[in-house]
Amino acid sequence: MKSAIIIDTSPLVAFIDKSDNFHQWTIATWKKLRPPLFTCEAVIAESCFLLQNVHGGES
Repeated sequence: MKSAIIIDTSPLVAFIDKSDNFHQWTIATWKKLRPPLFTCEAVIAESCFLLQNVHGGES
């Protein structure tokens, strides 16, 4: 039986933001996961808000 993996805001932000304390852990953990990974609009919106001041983020 396949399991569904749901990604919340914190690991998504840590994956993108190299200065996040959990960035390396997130990269290592995600390499072990098998797609698909799921999320929702609210998580994406919150992640965008938290990443807006990260280099390359939208203002």
